[in-house]
Amino acid sequence: MHAATIAAKLMTDSTGQTTGLAVSIEIATNGDDDGAEGIRAAFAEGFRLLRQAIEEQIGPIAVEAPAPPAPPSDAPPPTEAPAPAQPATPAEAEQRFFARYGATIGGAGWADVQRYLGSRAPKPRTVADWIAVAQSVRDHSRAA
Repeated sequence: MHAATIAAKLMTDSTGQTTGLAVSIEIATNGDDDGAEGIRAAFAEGFRLLRQAIEEQIGPIAVEAPAPPAPPSDAPPPTEAPAPAQPATPAEAEQRFFARYGATIGGAGWADVQRYLGSRAPKPRTVADWIAVAQSVRDHSRAA
């Protein structure tokens, strides 16, 4: 039997602005040999506990639905993929932005976005503004 232990800590700067997240997952055995399946199950439990700890600190984590399975090889290809649904509110757009681009920009705050883009632009207030910032981050990462 394996056991999972997790630790998650938000990192902040001197002003209290969140600058990162430190995470550790430890898998320990009690001597029983339940093989790879036991280790896999322990890691899955560790990730479940990690998500729970993060959600306790910052709220629910939006998870995109998995991609649909590929069509059978004899089926005609789809004509066009549907566009992903836009966020309903600016708050949802912000949450989705940092969930997707936080690692790219190196943080989870607007100051991190400004530093990454080399911009002093104000924080977006609309869904459209967040979408435009996401495009700027994608463009910047391609140019790097």
